[in-house]
Amino acid sequence: MNSKTKPEIFGELLENTISALIVYPSPESPYWKVSEEILEMAVAYRRDGLSFADRGDLVNAHAAFSYGFGWLDFGILSGLFSGEKPVKRVPLFDENMPDVLFPHLFEKTNRYKNMLSEAVISVSPAPDIESPLYSFSKSVLNCAENYLNSGEKYNSCENFVNALAYFSYGYGILDAAVRSGLFIIVKNRSLFTV
Repeated sequence: MNSKTKPEIFGELLENTISALIVYPSPESPYWKVSEEILEMAVAYRRDGLSFADRGDLVNAHAAFSYGFGWLDFGILSGLFSGEKPVKRVPLFDENMPDVLFPHLFEKTNRYKNMLSEAVISVSPAPDIESPLYSFSKSVLNCAENYLNSGEKYNSCENFVNALAYFSYGYGILDAAVRSGLFIIVKNRSLFTV
């Protein structure tokens, strides 16, 4: 995706990616339940995004699609789902949003910035340092921090559509990792889906 993407196209991509998934764990495995919960969240946020878009609330639709993609991509990165591992999932978005939505866009973007800023300092890797899952947990946390940093750069340039996508996606990946047991919550438990 080299050209600027409209947020609603990102929602279509989310829907297509969900439709093509294969869940790897067998139903007898505890990882089946984890993968089921992650997929349910991605599907729920896709559905919410479509509902928001139908009502003209493009800000919440954009946040929902981006957050849902974060959950979905955690499932792919962790090997729970089939799918191409995302190198850079979040494209460059078209910043054209109706002027009437600007106050909501500004508020939502900065709320997600604050939530992700707090979330990345509220968790600690759950696996032992010798476990292969420890290095994976560190890479997930690093990913969330990178999305926070990129979002802050867009935010400082008043590219709020792009900033919101980065904050929402990074928050989704981290929240999914917490839900799957990859992290221990050390503070601000209310920030996470547990």
